Amino acid sequence: MKKTTSSILIGLTCVSLLSLSTGIQPVKADVKGTVNQSQVIMDSLQNFNFTKGADFNTGGTSFTKLQANNLVNGNITDKTTQISFAYNLVPLVGSYVLKDSSGNIAYMLPNRLSGQILTLSTPFKVGETYHLSTSTSTSDYLSFTVISGEVVGEPTINKVTSQDKNITGKGLSGATINLTIGGDNYTTTVDSSGNYSISLNKTYDLNSAITLYQEMNGVKSNVVKETVVAPDKLSVPKLNTVTATDKKVTGEGIAGATVHLNIGGDDYTGTVDSSGNYSISLNKLYATNSAIALYQEKDGIKSDTVTAKVVTPDKLDIPIVNKVTDKDTTVTGTAVPGATVRLSINGSNFHSVASSNGEFSINIGKTYSANTLIEVYQELNGVKSETIEKYVQLTANFIVDKIKSNATSITGSGRPNAKISVQIQDQDFTGTVDGNGKFSIDLQGAKYKAGTNVTVTSVSSEGTETKNIQIYPQDPVIGIVYASDSDIRGVVDPDATVTITIGAEKYQTIADSDGNFRQSVNPNIVVSGARVTVYSNVDGYKSDESDRTVI
Repeated sequence: MKKTTSSILIGLTCVSLLSLSTGIQPVKADVKGTVNQSQVIMDSLQNFNFTKGADFNTGGTSFTKLQANNLVNGNITDKTTQISFAYNLVPLVGSYVLKDSSGNIAYMLPNRLSGQILTLSTPFKVGETYHLSTSTSTSDYLSFTVISGEVVGEPTINKVTSQDKNITGKGLSGATINLTIGGDNYTTTVDSSGNYSISLNKTYDLNSAITLYQEMNGVKSNVVKETVVAPDKLSVPKLNTVTATDKKVTGEGIAGATVHLNIGGDDYTGTVDSSGNYSISLNKLYATNSAIALYQEKDGIKSDTVTAKVVTPDKLDIPIVNKVTDKDTTVTGTAVPGATVRLSINGSNFHSVASSNGEFSINIGKTYSANTLIEVYQELNGVKSETIEKYVQLTANFIVDKIKSNATSITGSGRPNAKISVQIQDQDFTGTVDGNGKFSIDLQGAKYKAGTNVTVTSVSSEGTETKNIQIYPQDPVIGIVYASDSDIRGVVDPDATVTITIGAEKYQTIADSDGNFRQSVNPNIVVSGARVTVYSNVDGYKSDESDRTVI
């Protein structure tokens, strides 16, 4: 506690009005002090908490000296042991008196104190207002209210570091502690043992300003000033439980600190946010019992390292199973690292252990037909997931069968339920792939010349695929050939070039506008059992070969 002694001398001829403190009760405190203050007034009431009354200058009253000791902030207190007046005036009626607030005379003053100082004994009553007036007047020259002479001492504050979220110290039992730190305000009450504790909403940066005072019964202590300092060592960060299914590590630390994490031999870093929380994303899952080491660092100061291990979660998610087709002999996917993945298909059971990065591959020995049910679940240390059901899918490459000039439909294969659209010149046709992966698009009687471009598009959940193909000439139709015939007849595309082969001899002709052709041949080579082959060509597009045996 501080003890202040001061003596102030002020001149007085013209008096100014100052405010009056009232209602102050005695402070009962374990930590206290008194102010031994003496003040002499000659020219002004400035810095001296007297209130000028209506009759202050009545009749030319001249106060040459007004003095008191043991003041608190210019107030008369119950500790004041001397108050003195010096004046040179006889009141017109009655005598000078000090009256209390009830009008009772507390002190009778002489009518003239020229060159003398009248000393009044105390005690004055705390909270009582006294008036300097005459015994016959209700108005006054001066008045003052007595406050407690007890002085509230400064509270103490323990060291505050940049990692603290709690401030502690000592003060007067029952006093209110008023704290400002980093521009934020907090209050609390000193307990019966003289201790206080203030919980902060956050941690504060190094060198943040701290101001602190305590107040009791309206009396305030002097302000204590401190700053946030660096800790000798950072506190260990809090680490929340990490399970084998977590892809984040979370916890609490000092705002602004860098968190260094090593898990399963891999290093990560994160930053504690302004609320004191951190969250570090992991690149993968880590198996049960993987080692974890974590510490935080700020302003070049590190904490000790906290260690832990990855634990088995209370519940496992279902594993992720990749698509299985009717050509696959393995089933792949992802699960919890180290978990056993169990698979059942068509009455056969298989299992595999997920790798450290969570991948698994199960050899099912053979292929299974489309729509065969597969059931898969994972288990780890006695904890099981629910079962996921998958079905073998049909291998469905988007294929458009060869289109010939005499086709009545366009056929092919694709992904079940895919939407198929066909564009030929200025006509559009549509259809859908069936459950077996096949489609057939009816051309509705339309016929197209060989070489015509056809655009076929498949749209499914797997995406969009487009194929551009051309129409080919139809397969030649060969008439019956008898031994010793001298010509070969048949039907191909109109105006097509026709190539005919019999044995080692080859002939060529042009079909008419209806597609009919007739070619003379050497009858000597047209013998029973000989093979006749024919193909056509339209604008560079060759038909498939047709053949017939000579009879």
